[in-house]
Amino acid sequence: MLTSIFRWTHRHLTEGTVVLLDPDSGAEQKQAVLRAATYYRRFFRGEIAVQSDNPSFFKLLWMACRFRSVLTTGKYREPGFPINWLPWFHRIDPGIDAQAAWDWHIALSRTVKLPRDHRDTAYRAFQSLIERLRARRVERSYVFGTGPSLASADRRDFGDGYRIVCNTIVRDAGLMNQLKPDIIVAADALYHFSDTAHACAFREDLKARMRELDVTFCYPALFEAYVRQEFSEFGERCIPIPTGGSADLTRDLLKDFRLPDMGNILGLMLLPLACNLAKEVMLLGFDGRKPNDSLFWSNSERHSYPSLVEQLSREYPAFYEKYVPRSSPMAYVQTFHGDTLDLALSTAEQAGWRFVMMAPSTSPALAKRPLEYANWNSSESVR
Repeated sequence: MLTSIFRWTHRHLTEGTVVLLDPDSGAEQKQAVLRAATYYRRFFRGEIAVQSDNPSFFKLLWMACRFRSVLTTGKYREPGFPINWLPWFHRIDPGIDAQAAWDWHIALSRTVKLPRDHRDTAYRAFQSLIERLRARRVERSYVFGTGPSLASADRRDFGDGYRIVCNTIVRDAGLMNQLKPDIIVAADALYHFSDTAHACAFREDLKARMRELDVTFCYPALFEAYVRQEFSEFGERCIPIPTGGSADLTRDLLKDFRLPDMGNILGLMLLPLACNLAKEVMLLGFDGRKPNDSLFWSNSERHSYPSLVEQLSREYPAFYEKYVPRSSPMAYVQTFHGDTLDLALSTAEQAGWRFVMMAPSTSPALAKRPLEYANWNSSESVR
């Protein structure tokens, strides 16, 4: 009871955010934090103050009571630090914390007060979208990733199915206008919802495509406080979906409005949305990681921002050290496109769903799925 009262009091009577910037942080990471603080200032409730001194324990306690959220870097993020257990302390040091970009949004979601019915509003918008799409009564869903094989998608007509595209495909205005996708998804705090040059380029292209096309943008509910402000012009065409469901790709999202906790955008959003619309799911642009690829895998240059990823890797080294360590470059693929995804796909197949690759993939789970239209680049139409 006392804990509940304390948390309510802190949430409703505190204001603003403070960033504790460790003076000993690396120059590139320090610059990344300062730039992020400047960028996010307009999204947070109240001001963002940056302090780079060494506050005493009592001053830290005062900050804990005074500010809605406290963002820490360097030594202030060590588990042994006396008050890091408080839920409004968030770790944003890109040189140490792999989830630094996510913690900005966790802090933002604590700070921004959303309407009480925002979850119900999101569900109603999603229900309307699914019902409108299902009314077309087509029998397959097309899912598009950003792998090199996507470069040949403009040779085909995908009008016989629902079309769901993945994040940076928005860079290619020509392909987007040809595909006329029903849904576009994005879910990465660093690549899509941060202050970085990569994320800014993605959002500008996404806005341009949403102005040109009648497409709906779906994303995890964690980013709702941000998207509601950044994409306000598009209203209910931006739909946040809660996460936290089991690894069930075929869950009826109209009955259980939660995305599966699958880690990667394919299992988290693309496949669940596709399975909610049709029982045959066709995949293109999921080539996987080849031995000579760097970082996660190769992308089609027309549908990604390769020159900006190098900048990300310098500014957020902890993210890459965790997910694609030099000692185990296949770790991410094996974790998110390996046994867990394979089991989820197999379970769905046993329930009557079918997953078909339109180009070869080296990802373990996808390589097991049937490869059809192997010569689909011929003039024959995919129907």
